Amino acid sequence: MCGIFGIVSRNHSKVKNLSFINRLFSLTEPRGRQAAGLTLYNNEVIHVFKRPLTASRLIKSSEYSKFIQKSIPDNPQGVIATLGHCRLVTDGSELKNEHNQPLYTKNLSGVHNGVINNFERLKDENRLETEGISDSEVLFKYLEQKIQLGTSPENALSEIYGEIRGAASLGILFSKVPRMVISTNFGSLYYAKLNEDLFIFASEEMIVSKFIEHESFNSPIFKLNPGEGRSISIQDLNIKCFSLENKASNINTSSNAFSANIVDLSPSPKNIKRCKRCILPENYPFLRFDSHGICSICNKYKKQQFHGKEALERLLSKYRSKNGEIDCVIGLSGGRDSSYGLHLLKEEFGMNPIAFSYDWLLTSRKARHNIAKMAGALGVEVIYRCGDYQTQAKNIRENIYGFLKEPDLGMMTFVQAGDKEMYHWGRQIRKEKKQKLTVWCSGYQLEQREFFIGYCGINKTLINNPRLYDYGWITKLRLAIYYGMKTLKNPSYWNKSIWDNFMAFWHCFVARDDFLYLFNYYPWNEREVEQVLKERYDWEADLNYGVNQWRMDDFHTAFINYVYYTVGGFSEFDDFRSNQIREGLISRDEALRLTAIDNNIRYESLLEFSNLVGFNLEHVLKEIEAIPKLYNY
Repeated sequence: MCGIFGIVSRNHSKVKNLSFINRLFSLTEPRGRQAAGLTLYNNEVIHVFKRPLTASRLIKSSEYSKFIQKSIPDNPQGVIATLGHCRLVTDGSELKNEHNQPLYTKNLSGVHNGVINNFERLKDENRLETEGISDSEVLFKYLEQKIQLGTSPENALSEIYGEIRGAASLGILFSKVPRMVISTNFGSLYYAKLNEDLFIFASEEMIVSKFIEHESFNSPIFKLNPGEGRSISIQDLNIKCFSLENKASNINTSSNAFSANIVDLSPSPKNIKRCKRCILPENYPFLRFDSHGICSICNKYKKQQFHGKEALERLLSKYRSKNGEIDCVIGLSGGRDSSYGLHLLKEEFGMNPIAFSYDWLLTSRKARHNIAKMAGALGVEVIYRCGDYQTQAKNIRENIYGFLKEPDLGMMTFVQAGDKEMYHWGRQIRKEKKQKLTVWCSGYQLEQREFFIGYCGINKTLINNPRLYDYGWITKLRLAIYYGMKTLKNPSYWNKSIWDNFMAFWHCFVARDDFLYLFNYYPWNEREVEQVLKERYDWEADLNYGVNQWRMDDFHTAFINYVYYTVGGFSEFDDFRSNQIREGLISRDEALRLTAIDNNIRYESLLEFSNLVGFNLEHVLKEIEAIPKLYNY
């Protein structure tokens, strides 16, 4: 099970208090290495900080230093009370920080060691609202509910211990009560009052003993027996005993004079300053806000000017066959855009396309199902071209490891470079079939993302979602220099994927682009698209991917957006929703609500991605989580 500890310290310097905390973190870490966190009272504020990292990595992070700087007073006469947690996961993934500890409610913050086996029943019977699926969250929400009804913390704990099935050792700080409370029903808590100014507790006697030895104290260690609790004043370190079995003997620890706000200082994109018109954050590359809080992209933005259906008809009529023979080639990924595009070409414009699909390893199963459904319903032949899966997996894997050694979000494009061979096959299959037209079902301005090149140090305003080929030779040269220098400086990128990366650049930026981009012409109506695909073709959404099915056809999308969001505080979806606002399709409030859903961790998709590429998902995600954040919080 997990490891928990706590300190009440008076009249110690900031350096000394930090050494106390870090020492207990180090001693407790072997009990749980999947997440770590701290809650710390000082000067009428209870600060909370937690991350899905080992304690040893946590205390070395820049975010932890920032937390300590803000939370521990420089004044040696100050008082601090802190609770620490080293997590061994039982319920609720550590990748969702809401599951990690310390947990907090309006009136308390606490740590829990143990497992509550009947937490789901307690949640349902008491109508508790929770953010995750953690048994510990249910326990603290239930305690909060009882305190809100006027029950003292000790009596509330007595009642809860009588209802739970399982093990629970707890450490709790309260916003209205100037005391730390510890309790257990299975005896895994030890404590010591080292002098009049220092109290500690921990999950094991060994932890307390080694701490005392290291700090050269000579104090007795006490074990908290099952069914017992202690209430420790954070003002004078006075310790009072109470029973979890006899409410009548419990003490009343209310205090009208004490009040502390609980503030979560854990890194979170939720706290980023954003444009008041769209939802792009202040740390978006090269973004600037004017005096009204409107971002520079919004101020420069021009709504997409579609060429129109008539212009599309005039162009297609030049290629349309009169005898039912093939008259064009269309890329079909099985995603929403290409599936609907095939429908338009065949049904609305009377074309006779032959489709092709380039599967470079990461095409999702749902996408493959959709390709078959669309092809069968419309009677369209599909030509498949597959990459060398083993080589592609190795290239992606090595580029991920290279990125983790020297993280730079501009290099995330290397992870997805392998799919750019689709442009080659768009040209090659057109040649093989003796056709003159290749159609891509893209071109809608909602997909415009300036941050891809912004992270490469290039400030460029994109208008009407230009082709990569049209970026201009100066921009292309700067991108080539950027990628080349990053590759030279990081030997981990010196692998067989270099040729793939070079060819990806060639296919995107150098080779002549004479394709037709369907949604440069045809306006996109999302409701119509979804209705047509579902009702006419029984098109399959990938529910593991999320509500927003944009780019659901490729497993790498979930991975790169996890990286962008975790490190940068925003993802492709923030851009997508911001463009929807600018195009007048949704409101800003709706965009914020949808993006909160879009940016949820797509764990099933990430797991599938890691299985296909061949890496340890937990290890890689922890390494990504450890990258310093690029946003203020």
